[in-house]
Amino acid sequence: MNLANEIRDHEPGDASKRRFLQLAGSGIAGLGLAGVSLGADAADDTIAAVSNLDAGRRAQAYQCRLAAARAQKTAFEFEQTTNGDEAAIANYAACYSKGLPHNDVLGEVDPAAYKALLKATRSGKSVDLAAVPMGTPGAKLINVRAGFNFSLFGPDAQGLTVPPPAAFSSAEIGADMAEAYWGALTRDVPFIEYGGNTMLGDAAADLARQPGYLGPANPNPDNLFRIAFPGALDGPWLSQFFWMPLANGPYSSEQVVKPPVAGVDFGATYDEWLSFQRGAGGPTPAGTTARYIATARDLTRVLQLDVPFGSPFVHEHQAFLNLLRLGVPRNPFLPVLAPNDNAANQYGAGLVPQLIAQCNTALQPIFWQKWQVHRRLRPEAYAGRVHNVMRKFATYPVSSDLLNSAALQKTFSKQGTYLLSQAWRGGCPAHPSYPSAHSVVAGSTVTILKAFYNGETVIANPVVANADGSALLPYSGATLTIEGELNKLAANIGMNRIQNGIHYRNDSMQGLLLGERIAVNLLAELRMLYADAFEGFHFRKFEGSTITV
Repeated sequence: MNLANEIRDHEPGDASKRRFLQLAGSGIAGLGLAGVSLGADAADDTIAAVSNLDAGRRAQAYQCRLAAARAQKTAFEFEQTTNGDEAAIANYAACYSKGLPHNDVLGEVDPAAYKALLKATRSGKSVDLAAVPMGTPGAKLINVRAGFNFSLFGPDAQGLTVPPPAAFSSAEIGADMAEAYWGALTRDVPFIEYGGNTMLGDAAADLARQPGYLGPANPNPDNLFRIAFPGALDGPWLSQFFWMPLANGPYSSEQVVKPPVAGVDFGATYDEWLSFQRGAGGPTPAGTTARYIATARDLTRVLQLDVPFGSPFVHEHQAFLNLLRLGVPRNPFLPVLAPNDNAANQYGAGLVPQLIAQCNTALQPIFWQKWQVHRRLRPEAYAGRVHNVMRKFATYPVSSDLLNSAALQKTFSKQGTYLLSQAWRGGCPAHPSYPSAHSVVAGSTVTILKAFYNGETVIANPVVANADGSALLPYSGATLTIEGELNKLAANIGMNRIQNGIHYRNDSMQGLLLGERIAVNLLAELRMLYADAFEGFHFRKFEGSTITV
C-alpha cells in the first residue's frame, strides 16, 4: 500500500506555517504500512512554532491516525483456516475441551457441552458463555471473548492469520509429543549438566528418529529444547537475562525463586488426569529455599507466577531494565541525536516500556486464534488419547512414530501410564493450545528491545547457575551478545512450556513469530509519527534476515 495515496496536506498555504507529511517510501512487507516521517521546513521562528497549535497541526494529527487506520484495513488478513480435526475426528476427541464434563471411560467431552462452547465462541456473548456446563464447580475458562475486542493501535484481533497447526495424526505432532514427554522426564536435570546427561542423550537419539521433528538439526544434549534463532544456540541453555539482578531504579535484588519440589509431578495417574480434564486443580507446592534458576522445573515456577496484565511479563520487563543497568548502546540505525538531546521519550527509556507494555494487546489476537479458530487440544489431553490407544481402549489416529518412541517406553517405565506428567497441579491453563500466549508476548517484546538497542553488544562476565542453584559461576565459552541472549530469552519462554507439559513446539514457534509480526506492525505505526527523518528501525528477525521498519 502506498500511503501517498492516503495522506493529503490540509494545511494553510503560508510556507512559514506549514509542516508537511513526508513519505519515507519504505514499505513493510506483509503489513500494508509504509514509513512516514513528520518533517519541518527550514523556517525556525515564532510563527512556525505557534503553527503547531493551529488548524494545520490538527489536520496533520488526524491524517496520521487516518492513514494508519486505512493501512490496517488494507493489511487485514482473511481466510482463516484450520487443520480440519474438529470435523474429521469423532466425538471432538482432537479438540480442546478442558473444564467441561468428560466421560469416565475415555475422558472424552460431553458433546452437548462442547456444542454449547462452540455457540459461545461464535457469538461472543456473555449469556452464551454462562450457559456452557462445567465439569468441576467453580472452574472458569480463560479469555473466551477477548478476540471480539477492538484495538486503538496495532492490528485488529481478528485481522491476523497463522498457519493451521499440524493435524492430530501427523508425524509433526507425534514428534512434538515425544519432545514433550522427554521434557517432562528431564525437568530436574540441571542446565549446567545438559551436555553430558545420559537421559538427554537418549532423548536426542529418540527425537532424531522422529520424522516430524522440527527442532535444531542433529539433535544432541546441548541443543535439545532450544530454537535456532541467531545466537540462541550459544552458551548456557538459559538466557543471561534470567540470572541478572532484579533491577528497579535505585533498587536491585538477586533473581532467585522458590521452585516447585523436585520430582513432584501431577496428572500421571488416570484418575488425576481425568479430574484435570474436568477443570480440577489447585496450588502447586513449592520449596522453602530460594535459589537461582537451575532446572527447567525452576523455570516453570517463574513462568507460572509472572504478571501479564497492566505491564509486560516480569522477565521481559526485567530484560529492559537490565539493558539500562548495563548501559547497552542504542541501536546504531536510530537517528543521530544532537549532543544536548536526551530524547528518552522518542528513542529511549521513556518510550520503550510503553511499547513493550502495549505488546500485551497481542493477547487479543492470540485468544481469537485459540478459541474462535483452532481450539487445539493441549498435550496433556493428547497424552490421554495415546494412553487409551496403547491400552487398546480406543483407536485414535495417533502417529505410529510416537507410539514406537523411546519417550513413551521410558514414561511407562517410570509411572505405569502413558500420560504426560505436568509440572503444575491442575495441568495446563483453561484455554486452547495454539498458539502459545506466553510466546506471542515474548516474541513481541523481544522484537521491540532489538529495535532500540545494539544487539551486537557483548555481554561481559556471563554466568551459569551451579547444579543446586545456590550460586552463579563464571561462564567461559562462546561469546554471548545482547541479540543472542534476547533471542534465547524468547526461546526459553516458549520451550519451557513444552518442558512444563502444556504446549507443543509448534504452539511456541508460531506464537513467537506472530508476536514478532505484531511488534513490527507497532513499530511501523510509530515510524509514521516521528518528526525525525530516518531510514527506519533496523534489526535481525528471529529467522535470521534483517528488516528495516
